[in-house]
Amino acid sequence: MDDSILVPRSRVPYFLKIKDLLKHRAEIDVEIRDNVVKYRSNNMYVARLILIAIARGFDIDRAMILKNDDYSLYILDLKDYFNTENKIRVMKGRLIGRKGSIRETIESITESYISIFNNTVAVIAPSYSYDYVLKAINMILAGSKHSSVLNFLSRAKEMIRLSKLR
Repeated sequence: MDDSILVPRSRVPYFLKIKDLLKHRAEIDVEIRDNVVKYRSNNMYVARLILIAIARGFDIDRAMILKNDDYSLYILDLKDYFNTENKIRVMKGRLIGRKGSIRETIESITESYISIFNNTVAVIAPSYSYDYVLKAINMILAGSKHSSVLNFLSRAKEMIRLSKLR
């Protein structure tokens, strides 16, 4: 059975580049026409997650983590939160931080990956830190100071460590 997803036109060249890698590493057969990616796999659910993650800006290596059942993909559409392009641009900047520092800190503490692409924020995170990464992102989107978010993450770090041990 085949299925398909729409991908942003700017990601089509990347899909064309990794077509063979998807076949060999993820066991996903893809066919690309315009900005539609048709695919077939033994595990259609995981294949769809991987392809959506790539469409949202992740590279194939990070998207492949979704083969692990402990990891999930979550996508926030910034248009659902903000109604002007300027506000979306500002929030994307706040999520990234100066030279990527905020995004890198969130990723490091929560052992997750964040992609900010077009008007979306995509997160690949393990189950034990999923709530913490989403809370940190939502705090920033709600206007919390970076220092407040960093304080939250420093407290969450110990909880994440304990969750991993379970």
